[in-house]
Amino acid sequence: MRYRALGLCLLILAISGCTPTARLSGPVTRVDRLPEAGLRIGFVADSQLQTRSNYNRVFGYRDKLADFIVETAIRPPALDWAARSMLRSQLDQLRIQGAKAIFYLGDGANNGCYDELALGFQDRAAPGPNQQGVLALLDEFRTSAGIPVFFILGNHDVLGAGSSAFHEPRGDFCEATVSPNRSVAKFEAMKLTDSFNRGNAAFAGAWRYHSNWDAASLQSLCGTDASVQHRTRGCYLAATVDYAQGEKTAQFLLLDTNDWADVSGSTFAGFQQEGIRGAMSFRDDAKRQIVSQTTWFDGNASDRRDLRVGLSHYDVASLTKHLPVVGRVSAKTQMYMQLFTRPAGETVNEASQDLAYVVSGHTHVREIDGKLFTFKMDCGPILCARTNRFGIRELNVGSTTDYSNYATIAQFDFGKVPAGNLSYRRVESEPEGCDTIWTEVGDYRFPNALQGKDQGWAAIGIDRGNRHSYDRFVLADVQRLWANLDAYAGTDAHKANCIGLYAAAVEAGVDPSKRLPPKPKRRWGR
Repeated sequence: MRYRALGLCLLILAISGCTPTARLSGPVTRVDRLPEAGLRIGFVADSQLQTRSNYNRVFGYRDKLADFIVETAIRPPALDWAARSMLRSQLDQLRIQGAKAIFYLGDGANNGCYDELALGFQDRAAPGPNQQGVLALLDEFRTSAGIPVFFILGNHDVLGAGSSAFHEPRGDFCEATVSPNRSVAKFEAMKLTDSFNRGNAAFAGAWRYHSNWDAASLQSLCGTDASVQHRTRGCYLAATVDYAQGEKTAQFLLLDTNDWADVSGSTFAGFQQEGIRGAMSFRDDAKRQIVSQTTWFDGNASDRRDLRVGLSHYDVASLTKHLPVVGRVSAKTQMYMQLFTRPAGETVNEASQDLAYVVSGHTHVREIDGKLFTFKMDCGPILCARTNRFGIRELNVGSTTDYSNYATIAQFDFGKVPAGNLSYRRVESEPEGCDTIWTEVGDYRFPNALQGKDQGWAAIGIDRGNRHSYDRFVLADVQRLWANLDAYAGTDAHKANCIGLYAAAVEAGVDPSKRLPPKPKRRWGR
């Protein structure tokens, strides 16, 4: 009877598809101190640097209602001003803590404006320290530190508010009210990103970058209509970064999850919301000889490695369409597991590395999050063998700008499952604390009055009693506010970082002195 019951249980498990899963990842562990052995990598994401060329409201994307729905649709101007300094400090902390390379996981810009993404990078501009584009800032850091920095695109790097490719709102986001500016189409963003990544060759040493970039071919594929490039087949930037440590080999996959060619559109009542989920193309066009992004990786990243890490702006869960209240309305996995497996028979697959992980951004998660995801491949409607069920762990990291503002440093151990381990810890902008600066600002008299206030936090647009007080600001107010910040902090990184930390905490509705945040509600359209 006992054996009959056991047999029945096994049958139920098989029919339900709950067969054991082949684990591709080892444990993911938060630690106070990283181990000495392994490969130490820094991760930053979602700075969303805001243009300084205007302070426009854009109906449906950057207005009071949008800011109510998405907490960071508009940020305190003081936080926008401080965001570049906060990113620099986090990069420097990663250097101090021994990162061998740093990967930026997308959304360096906020609206895909030129000044947000690239001002000062390859042009002859000499912007101030709080006006640089993210690529210029990262390039300046890596040149000084001698550490390779690789960049992948996020939805905010190629779309207005991370959502719209329509010409009219993009023009409003990037309007040159104060200084020259324009919106950047996806093809140009890809060109800038690939050029930036190839710049690591000057000091990358053991790090080798390879991409699908071919200017003439991609320009032909992407076309000239900026409003549809993100949905045009073949218009993606895919790349690998290979590293060797002795006899051990690692490969990082730089995924373009802004490649929406194979998924349905996300336009509601005339408002484009493409950023609601990410995507990677997975259908080839044999007639036009266009390979999907998944096929490109299959041809360029299927050789055996000791360690393989998928780097994505979008987290795994966001590669399906979610809607507020309704929940998930698409179950597409974008052929994700093909990145880490290869066929071993007609309906059997095997891992193409000893260890595999995914590291992502996008969510602005307040505390680094590690999750296990299970994927099915070549499974029947009922049965699914262990060789076709794979589990992979994802490390999802937060924003360098928005509360609780941090970078992430991770140590990858080489070894086979389950021996291999991924250890990680937070990296703060200001590890020494900010209490002295916060007290000083509270009593400081600034040179310009902001809506009648020239003393304390109110003179730089921060009101703990009304955390969205900046909703009523106009460009003239913001220019006075920025002038006050320049007069008080100037190029003093410590002061700028502390102002940014305070502003981000007030916007999030938490006590700035509390660095361990409560678990937030899920947000939409990051």
